[in-house]
Amino acid sequence: GYVLDRPLSARQVLEPLAQTFGFDAVMSSGKLVFRGRAATIARALSADDLVLDRDGQPFELRRAQESELPRELRLVHIDGNNDYRQVTARSRRLAGAARRESTIELAMITRRAEGQRLADLRLQEIWAGRETLELELSPRCIGLEAGDVVSLAVAGQPRLFRLTRISDGPTRRADARSVEPAIYRGAATGAAEARPPKVTPRIAG
Repeated sequence: GYVLDRPLSARQVLEPLAQTFGFDAVMSSGKLVFRGRAATIARALSADDLVLDRDGQPFELRRAQESELPRELRLVHIDGNNDYRQVTARSRRLAGAARRESTIELAMITRRAEGQRLADLRLQEIWAGRETLELELSPRCIGLEAGDVVSLAVAGQPRLFRLTRISDGPTRRADARSVEPAIYRGAATGAAEARPPKVTPRIAG
C-alpha cells in the first residue's frame, strides 16, 4: 500500500515510487507510460547520431567522486506484518572511501524483506548511475525518448546510458545517466523468490 496523507501532484506521488522501484514515468505519443529500467537497448549510438559541440567533442562525461556518494542508505517504510509500525531498512557498501549517509522516507506499506530489497536496489542504482552524460543527438534519433537505454562507445568500450531528459530544437539536447540493467533483473528475480507461497486454508469437516 501507499499512503497519501495530503494533497500532492502526480509528480510528487510518482517520483518517490519511481526512484525506489526503478522505473520511469514518461510521456510517449501523448500518453503517460511507465517503463522499467531493465529495458533492452533502444539504439546503439554511432558517430553519425551525435552532433559535435563547439569544442568538437561528441559528448561530455562526468563522474561523481566517491565522497559525493552514500556509503549507507536507509529506507524508512511501514511494516505491514508488524502492526503497521515504521521500520528502517539499511543497505551499506563495505568497500570504498564514501562516508555519506542517505535516508529515504517512503509512506509505503510492505514487508520488511521487501523494504530491505528496495534499499539494496536503490543503493546499487545510485552507484551504477554515478556517471552523467550530456550530448546532442542528430535528427536521425527522433524516435528516442526519455527513459530509453542507449549504447555508446566510451574510450573504445560500449557503455549503457539511460536518457533522463531530451529537449527538442535544431538538435536534440539530451542528458543521460549510466545504468546497469542487470541490477533490476536480479532484483526482480530475488523478489519473486522471497515472496512466501500462498497456502490454501483448510476447510473444517
